[in-house]
Amino acid sequence: MLRISVHYHARLPELTGPRDMHQILGPLFAPFLRIEYFLSAWFEFLRFFLTGRTWRHRLRRRAGSWPQPPPGLRRVAIFAAFHGPQVSLSNLAYLRSLQAAGLQVVYLHNGPLSAATVEKLEPLCAAVLERPNLGQDWGCFKDGFLNLRRYGWLENTEWLLFCNDSVHFLGDQVGAAFARRLDQEFETMPEPVLALNENLQLWQHLQSFFVAVRPEVFKSPRFVHFWKDYLPLSHRYHAINKGEVRWSLKVLNHYPRRVLYSPSALFDYASKAYEDENWLGISQLLIPKCCGSVVAGLRSHLAEEISADEDRRKVPRSGGRFTTSYVYWDQLMALMGILESTNTSHSCALMFCGLLESPFLKKDICRHNTYTLAQMRQFLEYHFSNNCDESPESRALWSEILGSYVGQGTLVSYLFRPRVAFRKGLMYRGFGISQESLPNYGNR
Repeated sequence: MLRISVHYHARLPELTGPRDMHQILGPLFAPFLRIEYFLSAWFEFLRFFLTGRTWRHRLRRRAGSWPQPPPGLRRVAIFAAFHGPQVSLSNLAYLRSLQAAGLQVVYLHNGPLSAATVEKLEPLCAAVLERPNLGQDWGCFKDGFLNLRRYGWLENTEWLLFCNDSVHFLGDQVGAAFARRLDQEFETMPEPVLALNENLQLWQHLQSFFVAVRPEVFKSPRFVHFWKDYLPLSHRYHAINKGEVRWSLKVLNHYPRRVLYSPSALFDYASKAYEDENWLGISQLLIPKCCGSVVAGLRSHLAEEISADEDRRKVPRSGGRFTTSYVYWDQLMALMGILESTNTSHSCALMFCGLLESPFLKKDICRHNTYTLAQMRQFLEYHFSNNCDESPESRALWSEILGSYVGQGTLVSYLFRPRVAFRKGLMYRGFGISQESLPNYGNR
């Protein structure tokens, strides 16, 4: 008998560094992290539920109480916050802008507040309340909405705003301009839903860190039932899928809506500038770190029609001394067609601020690897030098925002912190930090 022996030598992948090791171990850890996160969220909820702490009893009144609705109440904001005992300068600037837009703010904080913080907040808010950190910002929204409804605050209200402090607010000067625009939108827009950003990833949904609705929406049975039924788990993916996405699919998408900052608005800006402006484009400082090669592949008629000297003279206004390479207006219009299907609050963040005068920057855009820390440092220097009066307050806010980004680190800072990475949304699809997401356009 002829015997043939076949020897198979499995070739193991070569490990070139910690990132490769993370790629191999990620799939092994992810199921355990998913189960542990899910169980801990449920145990926390059951602990509150079994002691009778429902939405009617979770709000602590030591920092304030539910007063009678202010006379002439027209606009109410539920502001969900989480910042430790001391309030940030960013939040105070945000509250001043909402107040200037005619909103009475109900400030709900997930955790205790110091007496000094309450003293700072009370002049800017109609009510300041503490609650246990159950369900994160969506727990705040549920408790706030149902209690406002319970205590009669919404009977004659024309607009109800849901917002949170997952964003940095870029100061009082841009805040004043935003307040004027928001007031004008509330007075004139026909749509019953207003949002800052919309996300087309996976499901079309409005991003919940700023959504305002009229009575025809917030008094509708489907809206009330959604909030009564929502389970406030302290779980990121539950809040996204059962909160933010489901809120849009089941309620908000049934109504006409207006989105303030979108790729379409940037496209319109670029197309008008292409026809009317003397300037040729913007600095690559404003686009995501992964888009440089994309832009390089987009043909520009402007670039073909001008000389290099004219190019250098006509673009720097869009980035000042930080302009090292350019995105021409026709390239920017093409780029918007690519970015519209991404998480635009991340991928278009600096363009919304630099071109459309948005005062908002998401706090995790460096951690999610959309922009580099160097980009953020340069942009903040450019923004505060051009859009804010020089003062100790503006310098302190600049330092606070930059310190927040630096303190979080970047995506690779979490390679060996899988539990933290999973809970912060950095383990995409549960398989670790993938090569495909380095860099990315702003994943969830």
